[in-house]
Amino acid sequence: MSSFPVSYSDILIKVYGFTIPQLKVLIILPKITGTMSTIGSSYIIYDVAKSLTKRENPFNRIMLGMSIADLFSSFFVYFLSSWPIPKGYNIYAAGNIRTCDAQGFLGHIGLISNPLYNCSLATFLLLIFKFGWSDERIKAMEKWFHIVPWISGIVYSSIALALKTFVPVVQFCGIGREYPLTCSDLNDVECVRGGRGHYEGFFISIIVIVFSSIVYVIAVVFAAYRAVLKREKQMDKYTTYKASVSEVKKKRKYSKKIMTQGIFYSVTLVVVWIFLAMAMSFVIAGKGLYFVTFFLVGIFAPLQGFFNMLIYIQGQMREKKSVKKTKTAKILGKSAPERGDDEIHVSFRNTNIDSGEHLEEEKIEIEKEPGNIIIERNNVN
Repeated sequence: MSSFPVSYSDILIKVYGFTIPQLKVLIILPKITGTMSTIGSSYIIYDVAKSLTKRENPFNRIMLGMSIADLFSSFFVYFLSSWPIPKGYNIYAAGNIRTCDAQGFLGHIGLISNPLYNCSLATFLLLIFKFGWSDERIKAMEKWFHIVPWISGIVYSSIALALKTFVPVVQFCGIGREYPLTCSDLNDVECVRGGRGHYEGFFISIIVIVFSSIVYVIAVVFAAYRAVLKREKQMDKYTTYKASVSEVKKKRKYSKKIMTQGIFYSVTLVVVWIFLAMAMSFVIAGKGLYFVTFFLVGIFAPLQGFFNMLIYIQGQMREKKSVKKTKTAKILGKSAPERGDDEIHVSFRNTNIDSGEHLEEEKIEIEKEPGNIIIERNNVN
């Protein structure tokens, strides 16, 4: 610690307001949750990359891109934590100013790309379920689902690096006020990194991106849900007799899935980002750095990849369960009321909610005399 004019204890007490045991907790905790997220993102990357069938699916390719972006933040920011910080400047610090810049640059590419990838996923669902885009139109549009998140993250990180805005901030190197801390208040200490006029703008940019993404994802998923719900209500007139609702177990099936998936992704965005955004807001407002806030940041902010893995596995399990179902199901029920025709045929194209893949044509035949409902599935892929 002797290489820095400001003593270590002065930095902790006067600036951070943390004790040494508290700082150790804040540094070690994200290593644990960052490891969980790294494992989660790595699993999705491996599972998609190993299967040609999954790689051909636009939904899975978006998940692949999102997981790679999360790996940038989960590993380089949260798992590495204080290791890239210049040696002697913080607890467990073992790096230098170059490793600090590298951590800030690579980590913020992931931090910016992640919420924008959630927007890409929501947009994909909207185009499929509300506007009924074909596979060809989706494939033509798909490149933008990846270009926008990655270009945004790279441009943001490049500008921050050029302005020397990456500095040691509590647990890791990121956007910060200055380095060494309090250098602008000391005449005999030169500020190597940072600038009071820069970091606030970068913080505000992140907060705007995150909360805009949350609002966008919620609005878009709700629009997709409404579109599918409307389609299902239009189908109700073909299954109005008493036995149909309980026997055909398909009523509201797709709209419920969309709502469930939408809630999962929206809640994940909120949980992962809310405490980190709060911490940034406190810094901008000149408030103290509260231990509880940074403790919650250490728990939830790194877990994007872990939560994504849980949602991804749930979707895969439901897809496997769906595939195992018999493609022709005969469900016995009460006789349908007379309609003047022996049969009513209804066909509509449906899409797997969990993978975004067009699966089949579904035909519902209501036969008056036997009183049976026959659901025949014919693959269209």
